[in-house]
Amino acid sequence: MHCNSAYLLLLFSVICRITNTYSIITYHGNFKLYFSLKTLCEIVALFLSKTPIALNKKSYESMTKINSKSNLFSSFIPPIDEKLLDTKFINRIKKLSNNHSHIFCTNAYDFSLDQSNNEVYGIFQLIDFFNNSKLGLIISDPSESYTKLIAKKSITLNNNIIILSGSHSFVEVIKKSDCLIRNTSTDGDSLSVKESLYLGKPVIATNAVQRPKGVTLIDYGSNSSLQNAISLLIQSNYEIIDSILEDGSIQMINIYKDLLYK
Repeated sequence: MHCNSAYLLLLFSVICRITNTYSIITYHGNFKLYFSLKTLCEIVALFLSKTPIALNKKSYESMTKINSKSNLFSSFIPPIDEKLLDTKFINRIKKLSNNHSHIFCTNAYDFSLDQSNNEVYGIFQLIDFFNNSKLGLIISDPSESYTKLIAKKSITLNNNIIILSGSHSFVEVIKKSDCLIRNTSTDGDSLSVKESLYLGKPVIATNAVQRPKGVTLIDYGSNSSLQNAISLLIQSNYEIIDSILEDGSIQMINIYKDLLYK
């Protein structure tokens, strides 16, 4: 089960235990052991689960204290043939690349705020930063939520920033960029981060969660941290440390096989 609600997670685990059904719970964020009603529900759910799955090492270390059958998995599945970008998007990216020597990209599934009322994807900070820069930025906005908010707030995007609204392949956007920026206040096992590394593209990401080897870390909300990371990557000609990316689909298939043939 993949679920953001701790209470629904608990209900699911209890029902599975009562009906003698195997339950697999995947925990996406950073699992921390501290006292709260939400955490208590998560602890009981993990304890009752047949196979809890963590997507980063720190969560795994905490979860094994509750359930020794916890597993550390990767959510990454190597991208297969992606649908090519529409011509209108390709032309806009080409124009941006012709006018700017360094192209960065970022994406946001939807506009949302975290528990501290911070913008999860940090898009508005990036707009402010790049509006005062000569670097190019591509913003992928599949839900069109940011496009609408930018228009509503009358936010100016300088000609070094383009926003791609509507459904499109972000993998294809990464291919046409020099570097991915993942400027999130909170995160799970980000697929876009691993897709970028898989494609040989460097990644700048916040230290909100444990990141794969090869990612340049920044502090959320810090323009100076972002500037330093960008400067270092440009100076190194976007050199990255090779990352070992496990195929999560193979791990998951093996888990199902183990459960089915017991």
